[in-house]
Amino acid sequence: AGWMLSLLQFAVIPMTFIIPIVAGKTQNQRVLAGLTAVLFFIGILGLIQGVLVPLWVVIIGIAGGSAFGLSMMFFSLRTKDGHQASELSGMAQSIGYLLAATGPIAFGWLQLQPCGFCRYRTNESRPSVFRSWRPALRCG
Repeated sequence: AGWMLSLLQFAVIPMTFIIPIVAGKTQNQRVLAGLTAVLFFIGILGLIQGVLVPLWVVIIGIAGGSAFGLSMMFFSLRTKDGHQASELSGMAQSIGYLLAATGPIAFGWLQLQPCGFCRYRTNESRPSVFRSWRPALRCG
């Protein structure tokens, strides 16, 4: 898992620098946003299959770098000056962090429920990236 995380981070770095340059030169960034979403979707589907994991990790890394680069670029593309961009960035990031903080609380609450994780069992007959979740998924 550690090597896959390192691989993902190495895939993020170039796209973080490339995508803002490309987004700044295009009039419409919808294609870049759509391509980023498709790459995330393909990478996650590949990870669920459990084969060629490094390939899917690199695809998710490329999508993650693209998403981060686009999100930072949108602040400057959608505003008139630096002051307005900093206000928009501050508002968006505070809302984003507030939403992100609810995730651990929600999963902690779900774990405390009787048999809360039983609904999310993986298929026992196929190899999966999620095989390590199986002990947590058992009820009893």
